[in-house]
Amino acid sequence: MSQVAQLSSTDYSVSEQTAFAPAALQTHLQAEEFERYEDKYLVPLQYKDELLELLYEKSRPSYLTPNTNFLEIESCYYESPTFQSYRDHFLGKPYRFKLRTRRYAPNGVATQDPANIELKSKDGETSRKFRFRVEQSDLDRLRDFLPIRVSSALVEINPTIPGEELSRRAKNISRLVAENQLRPICNVVYQRQAFERRGVRVTLDTHITSKVMSKLHAALLFSDDSNVRELAQAMADRFQAMPHALLEVKHRGLVPKWLDRFTVARTTGKVGFSKYCYSLTTHLLDK
Repeated sequence: MSQVAQLSSTDYSVSEQTAFAPAALQTHLQAEEFERYEDKYLVPLQYKDELLELLYEKSRPSYLTPNTNFLEIESCYYESPTFQSYRDHFLGKPYRFKLRTRRYAPNGVATQDPANIELKSKDGETSRKFRFRVEQSDLDRLRDFLPIRVSSALVEINPTIPGEELSRRAKNISRLVAENQLRPICNVVYQRQAFERRGVRVTLDTHITSKVMSKLHAALLFSDDSNVRELAQAMADRFQAMPHALLEVKHRGLVPKWLDRFTVARTTGKVGFSKYCYSLTTHLLDK
């Protein structure tokens, strides 16, 4: 049976979005490049164990390092002087992007691996992401709006990405940083459990903490747009109303029916939640 036929079985339902064409069913467009839909749900912690039981039964844990039970992830987000990424999220701009670096600690144990730098964009309902590893020296250059160097060291730590593609990604990120004056502004740390089966990746994030690296002013984040302030407040209130885990379902238009049934029964539906935007908002609200 073909992969497409398997994905179209009665165990799966078609999402509200249109399913990707069969040619797009590959997990990787290029090495470390992804295109998919991402649905987010807030799961009350009282239902977390029920969800994990389902995930272990219906799918399998998905980690790069053997014997991993969870990842501790540290994401460092970049932002423009006008907080465009933050504002675009709440204004629902059809095209928007976030730039971040990520470090992974399997079972909470830090490694010496280089950081990944990731450009994540959203175009309508479709999320796209590409990433590659970078040395600290190149992150230091980005802070000064200098380009990432496509050196032999960069090629060596990215063995699965062809040289021309790696050069393209480095130039794209360097250009975005320089043109938008992007600087690191917020570190977000959380624990993630990840599962995958038949092209559907499910992650569950808990213990979200953050540290803002620059002084924030409400006038910059909200400008004169009261809608942004109201939407940011509503997102924070929803998450803080009771303890939640963040469930993310990453798919190509076909979602398992058992997962649909869980989200209908145990959540209030899809949400537009951003760990980055939540972190900046709560930092201001806690003042």
